[in-house]
Amino acid sequence: MKKSIALIASALLIISFAGCRNSSSSEPSSEKATDSFATQANTEKRTTNEIIDIAESSSNDISVDSSEHKVNAVEITLSFNRASTHASNQVAVWVEDADQKLIKTVYVSNFTSSRRGYEERENTLSHWVSAAKPENMNDEEIDAISSATLSSGSNTITWDMTDSDGNRVPDGIYTLKIEGTLYWESNILYTAIIDTNSEEKAVEVQSVRSNPEISENENMIEDVSVKCL
Repeated sequence: MKKSIALIASALLIISFAGCRNSSSSEPSSEKATDSFATQANTEKRTTNEIIDIAESSSNDISVDSSEHKVNAVEITLSFNRASTHASNQVAVWVEDADQKLIKTVYVSNFTSSRRGYEERENTLSHWVSAAKPENMNDEEIDAISSATLSSGSNTITWDMTDSDGNRVPDGIYTLKIEGTLYWESNILYTAIIDTNSEEKAVEVQSVRSNPEISENENMIEDVSVKCL
């Protein structure tokens, strides 16, 4: 809008200057001169109206969508207890749409992803591998989503409500998934349903273990909470 006002002011200044220069070149001492001034005034008025129309159109074109979203980000908090064993400590966080199509990988441990650990250990983050299909990604694509292993203690991971291309996702229902490889084929999967139209900020989290009879590193991921911001 400021650009539009500046455009109008500049145009009016030019028109005013042109009018002054024309009026100084001759005196309105005759009917011909009076008609000339009337024609000039009508032209200036028409030109001014056209400029205002253009400016308003330009303002509409550059206006920013001011509609507000109920959910602007999703915050995941978890307690991570780093294990000392092999075939563990792997974590992935990703989002799927209502059709279970991958929207975005928010976080994944770099051993599984950039180091292609899923090829060496077929049970490593098996749910994420099935959803994300890292075998179809080139090195640049997979490096962009890979991160170092989480540190022991409380960790916060945030989904910014964008897809893999950085575009804001439409409002709707999404499933947030958090997977951890505890020990070899023993995995834990947390899920949370995100409804972007809901007024509720706290989101219920459910979990399931693939091999609950294996107790090794069973407390690797604890105290998972999900909150809409």
